[in-house]
Amino acid sequence: MMPFPGGIEANANATLLFSFVAAVIYAFALDMPAKWTRTAAKTLAVALLAVLAVMQGGPLLLVAALGLSAIGDAFLSRDGEKAFLGGLASFLAGHVAYVALFLQAGGGLRLLSAESWR
Repeated sequence: MMPFPGGIEANANATLLFSFVAAVIYAFALDMPAKWTRTAAKTLAVALLAVLAVMQGGPLLLVAALGLSAIGDAFLSRDGEKAFLGGLASFLAGHVAYVALFLQAGGGLRLLSAESWR
């Protein structure tokens, strides 16, 4: 059973599957030194989710947040201070996009104020 209609040959299902495969490959590559293959696997796992969001007509803020997170993953898969700072900036921008997305969806602030213990 696939999450999107059309079976495994449907573009959305294939994209989701490739994203999962990239994440599994990255999990096995964690102990490897920083290489472009490891960077590609880490980046593709989330970048393909951004592609999937576009394919499914997802909100632009979701696409932007996922894309910025993929860029952050690319930076953080490399060594060095510049890579770290690039990843930090990308993830910060991605989280700002997520916050804007959640605020746009509505109800979030009301729920937080009603149940602040969450």
